[in-house]
Amino acid sequence: MPTIDGLFDLESLEKKVLELNSKSDVLLTRVLSHYVQGIELLFPEMHCTIMQVKNGRLYSWVASSLPKDYAEEIEGGQIADNVGSCGTAAFLKQTVIVADIGKDPRWEGYREIALASNLLACWSRPIVNSVGEVMATFAIYYNEVKVPTEDELNIIERASSLLQIILESRQYAEALKSSNELYDYVNKATNDAIYDWDIMTNNLEWGGAFFRIFGYLPDGEKFPIQRWIEMIHQSDIDPVTKSLREALREVTTTHWTAQYRFKRGDGSYAFIEENGYILRNNDGEAIRMIGVLRDITQRTQHELEIKEHLERYNAVSKATSDAIWDYDLLSQKVIWNNGVKEIFGYEQVEEVYQWWYDHVHPDDVLEITALVDACKSEKRSRWTAEYRFKCSDGNYKFVLDRGFLLFDDNGEAVRMIGAMQDITERINYIHTIETQNHRLRDIAWAQTHLVRAPLARIMGLVQLLREPGSYVTDEDQLLSYLHDSATELDKVIKGIIERSV
Repeated sequence: MPTIDGLFDLESLEKKVLELNSKSDVLLTRVLSHYVQGIELLFPEMHCTIMQVKNGRLYSWVASSLPKDYAEEIEGGQIADNVGSCGTAAFLKQTVIVADIGKDPRWEGYREIALASNLLACWSRPIVNSVGEVMATFAIYYNEVKVPTEDELNIIERASSLLQIILESRQYAEALKSSNELYDYVNKATNDAIYDWDIMTNNLEWGGAFFRIFGYLPDGEKFPIQRWIEMIHQSDIDPVTKSLREALREVTTTHWTAQYRFKRGDGSYAFIEENGYILRNNDGEAIRMIGVLRDITQRTQHELEIKEHLERYNAVSKATSDAIWDYDLLSQKVIWNNGVKEIFGYEQVEEVYQWWYDHVHPDDVLEITALVDACKSEKRSRWTAEYRFKCSDGNYKFVLDRGFLLFDDNGEAVRMIGAMQDITERINYIHTIETQNHRLRDIAWAQTHLVRAPLARIMGLVQLLREPGSYVTDEDQLLSYLHDSATELDKVIKGIIERSV
């Protein structure tokens, strides 16, 4: 039975264990062993164990005073109801007191090995973390049948509370270490500058990529938000800070994004795209913001170059009236000149590939895309196609589209520039000529086949009448034949005239 001195020494042991646990270089098993061995020194009749919970089973963390055969037998034991004291305690998440292992039904599966090891009583308590998960069990064995006293129950309670503190602190430390390692790896691997802004203390913590990307040296000084503002280009400060203030003030806003120019260590400016996630307290007040700064200088300069090209294209298009386009295959962005408005009547155009795709006539789109795909796969730089393109009024115009493909060093198509020419009038003219030719062919056929039949009959009858010495028995009948043939010929000629109109 614990004595007053023993309980006083227990408090001293607990302080020493907590001090030992605070040292990051001390292994957890050493801390737990020191604690269990200290209890057993203070209370020699106790045999203490700490079992770790892993994947629904129990594994020994510390069990130095238990018989070896017994310890091996219970290793990896199942967590379930009526599976010894520890298995049941972990399952029910409550203290299990077994005063007599020889008679308690919860020990049916382990009774024989326990009694053979002279273990007659076992009290076990689960160690549960702050979110309700069982991390381990703490158990006390006795070599006699025994019901715990109030002091002994107090020892179990104190031990479980201390072990909860130790195990949770280690879990948190491991999680923090993993998180920090991941954060460091991300910072080393990424070209994005990651930050963590504590709004309450007004301090920005930057990942290592920030200094590498923008050419600054870490100085260890506090980084208030004002220091960040001073690095923004003068022309961008007002719109950017106004947008940020509005996002922080609006309690429903959790994401903020902005593009601006940011000063490098050498005094030059980079074009930046920033994305931030705002954390708020229960009152909706912004207390923290985590985000990234992405250097989009190359992309922005590329877009500016494209716009410069388009200005030149627009100058050309005023003379040609073509719809000139520039398609970035990587971003799927398509930039158009004013020709798309002049030819097709669109006031606004979506600068994405899908917009073009959706406006090509359904009967033409597969053929055109197959042509372009073939050029890309075969590394052909030029293609030409005629197809129908939808206007703003829903009608279609015929266009002649010429495209020029640009490839990177690996032979992959990355950009395509081209011009669409309205050839509707030409196509319609060709269709008119083709229709007229078809009519002429019909007339020629009619002349060859339909006209010649009645005409031949008329010519035969006339020849018969004109031959000297011919003997005509019924002149009226002959004239009737001539009239019928003439009528038929007249009908054929009228039909030809109608088809030619």
